[in-house]
Order: sequence, then structure tokens, then C-alpha cells
Amino acid sequence: MKLLNANKKSEVLFKSLAIAFFFLWLFCPGHSALGQNYDSAAGLRLSYGGLGSYKHRVHKNIYGEGIVAIRWGGARATGLIEWHFPAFDTERLNWFSGGGMHLGYHYRNNKINAHPADSKVRQINLGLDVIGGLEYAFNQFPLMISISYNPSFEFTGRRWFVGEGIALMAAVYW
Repeated sequence: MKLLNANKKSEVLFKSLAIAFFFLWLFCPGHSALGQNYDSAAGLRLSYGGLGSYKHRVHKNIYGEGIVAIRWGGARATGLIEWHFPAFDTERLNWFSGGGMHLGYHYRNNKINAHPADSKVRQINLGLDVIGGLEYAFNQFPLMISISYNPSFEFTGRRWFVGEGIALMAAVYW
């Protein structure tokens, strides 16, 4: 029983350190920029499960993004704050990074070789998200495309880390 408690303590310590290092990186100098050339965008994120996204500028180079996902027999809503900064000295091409939280539910058991009956139990998802990627907004027509990685750290459920967040996004902006 002591081994289980020691493993749990090290897991909590690792999660805390990962979160702390992320926020130190996120707020470090050098993340200022002119931002993108749009105020709002709505579109689809092609990733594991069906995803919809809405982004809105809240300050010069800071955007809020809401993502809705339908997967594993459930749904998940994610709220993110993202900082945009120029990439490769190319107009309308930006790196972005940020973080936020998610809440949702699903019916997938995350254990390897789980019993089929375990997939009938509803799992609640609550956790911390990070995101980073590259985004391009076309000048000739109102289309923005991006590629991103959005892993999450779970506070509830049977897994503490979900790393399946690679996505391609296409959105109309205004």
C-alpha cells in the first residue's frame, strides 16, 4: 500500500511541475507580436473526433478560443487563451501558444484490454489544456488554416494525460 501512495505522490508532483513550467514558458518575454489580421474565426478542427472551433481577439495579439468535441460517446468543451506572434518573418503567418481548461464526459474506458462492460460507465473529464501551433490567414479570401497540438492533463478519470490533440483546422474569419 505504501508503494501505491508513493506513486500517487510522484504523479501529483510531476503534474504540478509540468503545469508550473508551462506557465513560466507561456508568460516569458518574447511573446509579443502584432497578431493576426482578423477579429473572429469559426471553423472545423480535423482531429480525433468531430471538433468545432470559434476564436475571437480579446487584445492585440491575444485570442480566446472555444472548442467543442464529440467523441468516445460523449462531448467535451474546451476554453483557451492563445498568444500569437510572427513566424519566419512571413506576413499573415503566426505561431500561437496558450492554455486553458476543459470539461466533458465520455463512455470510453482508458485501460488496455478493458472489459467491454467498463465502457458503459460515464467518465467525467476535467483538466488543463495546452496548445501550440502555426496559423496562416489568407489575404485574398477570408480563410484561415492552422496545424496545432493540444494535449491535456486530466484531474479526473483514469488517465492523467491525453496526448491525442494533433489537429488541422480550416476556418472562415471576419
